[in-house]
Amino acid sequence: MANDTFFAKIMTPVGKAFEGDVQSVSLPGEKGRFQVLFGHAPILSTLVHGDVHVVDAKGSRTTYNVQAGFVEMVNNTLTLLAENVTNASTSETLS
Repeated sequence: MANDTFFAKIMTPVGKAFEGDVQSVSLPGEKGRFQVLFGHAPILSTLVHGDVHVVDAKGSRTTYNVQAGFVEMVNNTLTLLAENVTNASTSETLS
């Protein structure tokens, strides 16, 4: 099952911070951190300020810092909408 991937995109009001196939996404939910994997049940959750860890299809990990937002996972497609997203490795901000 390690090869099972799903499509994810991280967006702000001004554009995309990330889009592609991933193995997992770990998120700062309002009720605590949670992880989304291939086949996850449909979910809609609010997010708090914190780090989003994305493991892409090749196994590379990227961390994004997000402000408050929302995430939806439906039919192996994850969509994250945040007010502000910063790539922690490059310090590039998309807000």
